[in-house]
Amino acid sequence: MKKGFIDLNPKVGEYSYKCEPNMIFENGEEMEFFCPACKVNLKSEKFPKFVELLLRVSSSVHFEMLFSRVFGDKRTYVITEDMTEKYGDNPEDLI
Repeated sequence: MKKGFIDLNPKVGEYSYKCEPNMIFENGEEMEFFCPACKVNLKSEKFPKFVELLLRVSSSVHFEMLFSRVFGDKRTYVITEDMTEKYGDNPEDLI
């Protein structure tokens, strides 16, 4: 298993990254992502092919972000209680 730090582009829908140490990934390869602070696995329980991030802006404003754990699968979803925004190459409905 390869281990390293991946610095993902923070802009939603952009899929560039930097990796330390430098690694080559194969399209279709499933990746594991862990929080660098607490080491928790970020794999979504509801959508196991995705990483799930829960972002809280305030006590009343929060949203969920999902992005594919499969290398080369460029799909990202930003989910609020009102809507789901889809980014990437041919994103499908998750819900």
